Amino acid sequence: MARPGLSYHEVAIAAQELTAQGQYPTIERIRALTGTGSSTTIAQHLRTWKTQQEDTRLLCQKENLPDEFIALMKGLWERVLEQAAEKVQAIQQDFDQQLAELTTQTEHLRADNMHWQQQYQEASQECTALSKEKNTLQQDIKQMEKAALILNADHSHALAQLQAKDKQIGELQRLNQQAQANLEHYREAAREQRVVDQQRHEQTVSQLEQTLQQLRHELAVAQGQKHALQNNYEKLQYAHDLLQNQYSELNKEHSESKMQLSALTQQSAQHAHAEQHWYAQCINLQAKTDEQQSTMLALQKQTAILSEQLAASQRELLTLANEHKVLTQEKWSLSQEKAHLEGQLKTVTSLQKQMETA
Repeated sequence: MARPGLSYHEVAIAAQELTAQGQYPTIERIRALTGTGSSTTIAQHLRTWKTQQEDTRLLCQKENLPDEFIALMKGLWERVLEQAAEKVQAIQQDFDQQLAELTTQTEHLRADNMHWQQQYQEASQECTALSKEKNTLQQDIKQMEKAALILNADHSHALAQLQAKDKQIGELQRLNQQAQANLEHYREAAREQRVVDQQRHEQTVSQLEQTLQQLRHELAVAQGQKHALQNNYEKLQYAHDLLQNQYSELNKEHSESKMQLSALTQQSAQHAHAEQHWYAQCINLQAKTDEQQSTMLALQKQTAILSEQLAASQRELLTLANEHKVLTQEKWSLSQEKAHLEGQLKTVTSLQKQMETA
C-alpha cells in the first residue's frame, strides 16, 4: 500500500521541534526530520503553521495569557489530533487490507463460478446431443421394428404360399395315384376286354400316358417352385436373423445410451450441487462484506464521535479562554479597586497624621 502524503500535523510537530531546538523551521529542515514530502506540500503546511503561530502570539498578547497555558492547550490539542489521525489511519489501513482480501476472494469465486458454469454448459450440451442421438436411435429402432413387421408379414405370406403349393403338390400326387389306380383299373379292364376294346384301350392308354406326362411335368414344375420358395424362405429367415441381431445391438446401444445419460444426469446434478455450494459461499462472502461495511460504518461513526469530542474540546478550550479573559478582566478590576483602596488608605492615613499633628 502506498504511503499517504505528508500531513499538516507532521509538519507542525517538526516545526515545533526545530523551534524548541532554537532553529528556524525551513522546508529543507522539516524534510530532513520527516524524511518525505514535496516542497509545495511542506511550504503550504509551514505557511499555515506560521499563520497559526502568529495568531496565537497576537491572542496571547491581547488576552495576556500565560505562555505555559497556551503551550499546554496546544499540546493537548495536538495530542488529540495525533491520536485521532493515527486511529483514522489505522482504521483506513485495516479497511483497505480487508477490502483487498475480499476483492481477491470475490475474483477467485467469480472465476470458479465461471469455470463451473462453463462445465455445466458443456455437460448440458453433451446431454442435449445424447438426447438427440437417443431420439435418432429410437426412430431407427422404430423403423427397424416396422421393417421387421413387414418382413414377418412377407415371411407369413411366403409360408402361406408354400403351404398352398404343398397342398397343390399333394393334390397332384393324389391325382397321380388316382390316375395310376385308374390306369391299373383300365389295364385290368383292357385285359378282360382286350379283344373287344383293343383299339379303345390303346387310345385310352395313349391319353393316360399324355396325362401322366403332363402331371409329371406339373409335378416337376411344382417341385421347382417349392425349392425356389424354400430358398426364398431361407433367405427371408437369414434376413430376419440379421434384423434380429441388429435389433439386439440397437437395444444394447440404447441401454448404453441410457446408462451414459444417467451418468451425465448424475454429473449434472453434482455440478448443480457444486454450483449451489459455491453460490452459498458467495452469499456468505457477501454477508461478510456487508459485515465489514457495517464495521466500517461503525468506525466512521466512531470517527464522527471523535470529531464531536474534538469539537467539544475546542469548545471547552474557547470556554476556558473566555473564562481566562473574564478572570483577567476581574483581576484588572480588582487591581483598579486595590489601587483605589490604596489611594483611599493613603488619604485616610494622611488625614490621620494631620489630625495627630494638630
